[in-house]
Amino acid sequence: MGFVGVDPVPVVRMEDHDRAFATWVEAGSSDRVVLHLDAHLDLEPLARRDELESALRSAGDLGGALRAILARRVTIGNFLTAAFERGVLRRLLWVVPDPAWDALDRTALACDLARTHGRDLSVRADEADQLILDFGSGRTVEARPLRALETPGEPVLLDVDADVFLPRLETLEDPERVLPLLWPDELLERLAACRIESDLATVSASVRGNYVPARLRFLADDVAALLAGRPRPARALHRLSAEAWSAGDLAAARAALEEALARDPGDAATWFQLAL
Repeated sequence: MGFVGVDPVPVVRMEDHDRAFATWVEAGSSDRVVLHLDAHLDLEPLARRDELESALRSAGDLGGALRAILARRVTIGNFLTAAFERGVLRRLLWVVPDPAWDALDRTALACDLARTHGRDLSVRADEADQLILDFGSGRTVEARPLRALETPGEPVLLDVDADVFLPRLETLEDPERVLPLLWPDELLERLAACRIESDLATVSASVRGNYVPARLRFLADDVAALLAGRPRPARALHRLSAEAWSAGDLAAARAALEEALARDPGDAATWFQLAL
């Protein structure tokens, strides 16, 4: 247990974000607050258990049974829904960088969630820097920008997807040139200022799903190291290399990576970027 950005926090680093659900279950988490730092809300619906049982009882509807089974599968898009259903969490704090929030269509988000979770969902509040959605049975989702983050009042399960640092790649003409909206050290400074306390952090790279360009894979490594209090001598050089790459200066990008390698020859993220 520690204050994020001040004390070391136990970290589980993963590639695909749905592994966070399994991590929480394995840790015995129950009735928790999750601070979800992600470009996506990951609250797609699961098939209801009664729908699954009905389909399985219908021997003549094997296709329906298969669809129902697949709809119960935990994925990167619905693992938070699974966590609500399992009782892992009761309160979800979804936080995005300020520019991402300002570009967010909150009405469309609420309508989409109402369409998929309509039997439970109601909008409790919709303000400039806050959207609170009530799913019933004491379950709430609170969405807000990083500038409006406040101390939750209890320790959280901290959940970071590296795509939170970036604008939505599907909105960009050249996603390979993208730079972060903010950097891992800047995020940790804000979390430290808010006195966020956590006993477990999960960090997802999300490169395999094409949510984060391969050349920015180091973002997940950097934020995991910062959370755990591990030194990363090459962190500033990774940023310098990314900025040079985005500007089209490939020689400067490579030079920064080579210097990073000289400082920390065992850094896998540096080797990975040099191989691109």
